[in-house]
Amino acid sequence: MIAGTVNPRFEIIIPFSIHDAKVQLHDIEAILDTGFSGSLSLPPPVIAALGLPFDSVTVAQMADGSIRQYANHLATVVWDGAERAIRVAALDSVPLLGTQLLIDFDLRARFQVGGEVEIKAIQ
Repeated sequence: MIAGTVNPRFEIIIPFSIHDAKVQLHDIEAILDTGFSGSLSLPPPVIAALGLPFDSVTVAQMADGSIRQYANHLATVVWDGAERAIRVAALDSVPLLGTQLLIDFDLRARFQVGGEVEIKAIQ
């Protein structure tokens, strides 16, 4: 199970770990964005600091309706105790966790400041 919290802006905050290019683990927190169908987005300076290798370029429509092109990088995260290879979108925003990581998981959130969030594998 993955445990998170609801912050004062009523955003779901999920902590997890990510490997850098030297396979060192780094703890990170991301806002769960149910409108983002990818796995994870990180700001380009964070991607560079982690040394994540380039994978591809994607063209996508953003939440504001604009069309943007962004780079994808490869990473390994620790998700529910297991290593998982993912693509990381290089976006100039706070770290966002997308719905790709929620496939085959249940999400429960208590929407109050400090509320508990649980992400559990579907049995």
